[in-house]
Amino acid sequence: MVDVEGVRVHAVAVDGLRSGDGVWIAIRPERITIGREGLTNGPNRLPAEITDSVFLGVLVRYQVRLGNGIALTVTESFQEQRPIWSPGTSVEVNWLPEQSHVLRS
Repeated sequence: MVDVEGVRVHAVAVDGLRSGDGVWIAIRPERITIGREGLTNGPNRLPAEITDSVFLGVLVRYQVRLGNGIALTVTESFQEQRPIWSPGTSVEVNWLPEQSHVLRS
């Protein structure tokens, strides 16, 4: 578990890191999923707000802001049965621990 500015993120352990070491967490935008609050599954469920959405044909790119102000980019494939989230919408973002790449800061 890694604390990123007050947000606890589950990640795969990295050799040589000790409690208190400074790290960065990198997550590929296409590995993050967006869902309605309370309806996503997984250990890294974090409340967020959509700040921007851009339809790119087969993809939709979102900018989301976590409660502590951290901004994330999320890229999802466009699916007609799924909504395109509008700015200002409260959502939950989620990703698997093995998709969190821990880097020394």
